[in-house]
Amino acid sequence: MKRLFILFAMMMPSAMAFAQEAVAEAQGSGVGVMETIGAVLSGIAVLAVVVAIIGHMIYDNFIRKDFRIDYTANEFHQQRKDEALGDMTSQQAQAIDNNLDQMLSLWGELPAEDGEMVPYPLSHSAVKKSIAIITEAVAQKPTDRRIVERINGANEILNHALKRQFNGSKTMIITAVIIGVIMSAISGTPMAMVSIIIGVALYILASRSTNFFIGAKQAKGGGGKSSFLSGIIGGLFMGVAAAKSYKVVTTYSDGSTSTDTDHSETWFSLIFALVVMVTLSFMLSLIALINYLRNYIIYY
Repeated sequence: MKRLFILFAMMMPSAMAFAQEAVAEAQGSGVGVMETIGAVLSGIAVLAVVVAIIGHMIYDNFIRKDFRIDYTANEFHQQRKDEALGDMTSQQAQAIDNNLDQMLSLWGELPAEDGEMVPYPLSHSAVKKSIAIITEAVAQKPTDRRIVERINGANEILNHALKRQFNGSKTMIITAVIIGVIMSAISGTPMAMVSIIIGVALYILASRSTNFFIGAKQAKGGGGKSSFLSGIIGGLFMGVAAAKSYKVVTTYSDGSTSTDTDHSETWFSLIFALVVMVTLSFMLSLIALINYLRNYIIYY
């Protein structure tokens, strides 16, 4: 968050200078100053939201710290000694044990590498409640080694559950880059490529889902990593491949013949596929926003 505030602070002088220049131009051109100020403020607000979204994604992927998995009973024993808390009673230890059991009851199961089913949180509510239970357990400074091992084990699983991996369409990324190269070559300027590269970067960040979200889809038999966009592009190519060509044979009165081949269905399918792929490529930023809402807000 500190880095995000620094980024906002760096943006403000430029934003204010832009606003002052826009107002000055409005006064000289006869355009209403209030309308210009409103437009400028709207632009700044949109820019601030975009920066906040990017900052949130960067923080969650690369800055957020993992939960500790190296607690020791000796460490807690020393803390209790320093704070004159006395030894932990068996009743207190049992209460923590019960809370950890309650935490596990919130989890589902996923297959491990050896095929054995292991407990795993499969929803944000389960993760959130588990973090609260672990935080409370740590705050009580348990000195029972078995309980400390349970805490470290639970934190290790929570760290894995909160890690993110790309869950979007690699096919869409490759298609967008190819479209960007072609459009830039046709237009003679790199603007199309720059626009698409920005969209691709945002799409890659926004399409990184948490492991618990992917695990939940796998547990429901959804495969976990299926992509709607890959399905669309695959369907377009299948449509082109399945398009038929027709041969028309004309027989003349003298017995001669001529053959014409009609590829109109193939050309129509190809043009339709290109239009859809170009549209999707230039809409990647919007698609990234939708994925951000899904992966970082709704299903986080």
